[in-house]
Amino acid sequence: MYNELMPSRNSVKQFQEEGLYHVYNRGVGKAPIFLDEQDYTAFMRRLELMLLAEREAAQSQHNKQRIRIGNYSGRVRLVAFCLMPNHFHLMLWQTDQTAITEFMRTLCTSYGMYFNRKYDRVGPVFQGRFKAILVDSDTYSTHLSRYIHCNPMDLGLDVYTYRYSSLQYYFAPLYPKWLAPQFLENQFSSKAEYHRFVNDLSDMQTTEEQYGLD
Repeated sequence: MYNELMPSRNSVKQFQEEGLYHVYNRGVGKAPIFLDEQDYTAFMRRLELMLLAEREAAQSQHNKQRIRIGNYSGRVRLVAFCLMPNHFHLMLWQTDQTAITEFMRTLCTSYGMYFNRKYDRVGPVFQGRFKAILVDSDTYSTHLSRYIHCNPMDLGLDVYTYRYSSLQYYFAPLYPKWLAPQFLENQFSSKAEYHRFVNDLSDMQTTEEQYGLD
């Protein structure tokens, strides 16, 4: 589920304060950016360190792995995500106009350095600058979340057990502090209602076309 045609609206000229965005990118030349479990974990670890409160991030860094990376807690919130073999989708909310740009530059640079070092390669890992679309309505955000969470279906996998998606956390008793599903949870009366919404794919093609997700 990666748009082969990049419509002009996918290139944000100026970000909004307190704006919600669909942010995504893929490997250069459509090449894989995650080759094994360690790669997925490395990307998610960076998300965690960048989004946890500063003191918690420092503790997490000490316990797991020393990664020199900026902290964006309070400036960027991660609402939903899915990592696929050659691309990723993030739904991000920011407080100020430059937060997402700085966040993505840091994330992609850090992961790119890790990837090149691990596989003894040089050059860019991602295909140019990340793409971003403003999510300007509640309806858009709910359908986008389903689209993101259903990406593993392209691999013939169960979306509820896929390890590299935020959907698993939406139905857990507690979600990690670096994830902010409440941006979507507030639009549903219960987790069961969201579960039914994710399972109802009857309008998926229509909404993908409407929001340029196909």
